[in-house]
Amino acid sequence: MLKISLPEEYADNPNRKYRVVYLFDAQSAALYDYTKATLSFFPGYASFYFDPVILVGIETKNRHFEFLPKHINTIPGPKNYLNAGGADTLALSIENELKPLIEKKYRTNGYSLAIGHSLGGTFVTYTMLQYPKIFNAGICISPNYVFDKEAIFKTWNDHVNKDFLSGKFLYIAYGNTDEMEESFRKSTVKFEELLKKSKLSSLFYKIDPLDNTSHSTTPMEGIFKGL
Repeated sequence: MLKISLPEEYADNPNRKYRVVYLFDAQSAALYDYTKATLSFFPGYASFYFDPVILVGIETKNRHFEFLPKHINTIPGPKNYLNAGGADTLALSIENELKPLIEKKYRTNGYSLAIGHSLGGTFVTYTMLQYPKIFNAGICISPNYVFDKEAIFKTWNDHVNKDFLSGKFLYIAYGNTDEMEESFRKSTVKFEELLKKSKLSSLFYKIDPLDNTSHSTTPMEGIFKGL
């Protein structure tokens, strides 16, 4: 299921085209409404930061399956990780079905930004590495890079030539103190070190340690700062 919000000015500007923001976990009304309100705030009060956008919320029924790729290492951790394996299917569906649909129905300018929290952030990162044509930018809040013995790093290493990241932007944020945030933090810092060592001048990125002590509320701070 999709939730779509158009800019307030959309009908009054028939010649204007807009960027599209894809928000994952839109089954959470609170997350969707918060993101929508934040996106609406910027153009009205801080237009030097962000233009009006089209928001597309993607609802998720089975997060562990839809957001995580197939295991390549020994199956780790909690039993719900056993259901992983649908990330490639979701990414290809977005690329071949959803994006063309949105671009046909609405006035878009070809620029796509993805926002994901927790496993949603894992999916956004994986997709930007594995399917770089889909998103121009990604905001990943509290991503789980621990999954499958940090398989995300193999995904990175599989792409010897990183030219596909040219001109792209990646924002990653993580909290502190919270048990889940602490369990993810080490791998996130490791990912930051990987980005630094890669010295990809063509990739714009920022890794943010948040002053936030709850995995459930890191999106409130992280999405705002990412945008």
